[in-house]
Amino acid sequence: MTEDEQILTTVLNCRRVDLYADPKPLTRIQQKQYLHMKSRLASGEPLQYILGFSDFMGIKLFVDERVLIPRPETEILVEVAIEKAQALKSQRPLRILDLGTGSGNVAIALAKNIPDALISTVDISYEAIELAEANARANGVHEQVRFILRDMVNFLKEQQEANCKFDLIISNPPYIPTFEIPRLPADVLKEPRMALDGGDDGLDFYREIIALSVDLLDKGSFLLLEIGDGQAEKIHAMVKASEMYDQCVFQKDYVGTDRIAVMTR
Repeated sequence: MTEDEQILTTVLNCRRVDLYADPKPLTRIQQKQYLHMKSRLASGEPLQYILGFSDFMGIKLFVDERVLIPRPETEILVEVAIEKAQALKSQRPLRILDLGTGSGNVAIALAKNIPDALISTVDISYEAIELAEANARANGVHEQVRFILRDMVNFLKEQQEANCKFDLIISNPPYIPTFEIPRLPADVLKEPRMALDGGDDGLDFYREIIALSVDLLDKGSFLLLEIGDGQAEKIHAMVKASEMYDQCVFQKDYVGTDRIAVMTR
């Protein structure tokens, strides 16, 4: 759908086909709402914030300025996670850790597709946790997902000390280098900076996650990370230098860019 069609279907609470098969004039209130939403769009505000929701793997999620808008590439991350979870063939519920929950999109999609998994998901933002919990409740998986308000590095260190283990650790961390942030499109700059900024070279979170996750994974378990453009070589070198993972391979996105790093313990 075009942006205008998405706004109209939201204002009219109808399907796209209804705009043409059964067109109805906007009421005065609807016209005011429509023009207000168009004005917000013209100012550079992301369409998903204006609509109040985003689709992720067929799941409707509430989104606003508290969280990053889920991207199509992250669906590949979840698809790989589902594939790896099935390969584990565990006789007990899988233990999955999602680092940086945001809107809850990854954890909720995993819960929907792996009904017996026990998922813990961490975020440093109270506002993000609040919204993610609302999304989990709206999608009927709130009893399957545990939301934890914590800095992910401190959380990983705490889990190490407690000798906790996970079958799968997954993350789409911030990976944009700090110097590139001002060059981003206007609508992206409306999203939370902490969900975008990956430090001087964009790799700050990867260093911590790769180093700290290894002791939390049983032999044969997986660490899955979404990565930025051109980061695969550095990520591979980082993993190789750790000497703690059996292998690191990459899954490409829809345009042929290495997008998902798959590390096997």
